[in-house]
Amino acid sequence: MKDCPHAEIIGKWQAAGLDSSAAESLRFLDFMHTLEMAHLERIRALFLRVTEDSRWDAFGDFMPAPGERLPLSEALRALPVDEALAFFEQNDLFDLYRREAIVTAVLADSDTPFYTLPELAITTEHALRCLERNRKYLLEYGHAMTDFQRCRFLS
Repeated sequence: MKDCPHAEIIGKWQAAGLDSSAAESLRFLDFMHTLEMAHLERIRALFLRVTEDSRWDAFGDFMPAPGERLPLSEALRALPVDEALAFFEQNDLFDLYRREAIVTAVLADSDTPFYTLPELAITTEHALRCLERNRKYLLEYGHAMTDFQRCRFLS
């Protein structure tokens, strides 16, 4: 932390009881030196909101660190600081994390297909033909003899 130009601020936040992982997350913001103290106070308030929300307790041992629950650094890189902070201040942070996690899980899954409507229609037709070819095995054994390799999502 000696190399961090904001070690003093982070130290004060930790001394005030702010979760250390939240303070560590802030250390990695490329533009932290450009933020005004008012921005830092708003960020601190957001992290405190996250750490005080009891809905996170449901994660148990798998609870993400406060910095992971609040994708603030990405928003601050993409939007003007005041706009990014206002977005998080005006929304339910738990719900934002939940929605972001669902989208990330679906988009990161290699089996998630991304087709145009015409491509989806053709692929669905091929999937239905594959099911028809495997009808006997599906009815007798509960699984197909062959997989529909063209799209694992429809298999």
